[in-house]
Amino acid sequence: MTLRLKGETADVTSALTLTEDEKATVKKDLTAKVGAKEVNFHVNPAILGGLVIKVGDKVMDGSVAGRLESLRQNLK
Repeated sequence: MTLRLKGETADVTSALTLTEDEKATVKKDLTAKVGAKEVNFHVNPAILGGLVIKVGDKVMDGSVAGRLESLRQNLK
């Protein structure tokens, strides 16, 4: 990922509550890769698994629900 949004806040949504180690890893990666100043974590079981990361107006959907929706759209 080459997205650079220094100073932006990243919102990370997972299906289950992340452990402190998982949060630290995600925060480290987002700080290094996109320059996120702050990382907020949220839980939404509807995404089924994976992560949805929003930084500024960019959304990176790595959720199971997002992949299933993409597959559904491709099968139409």
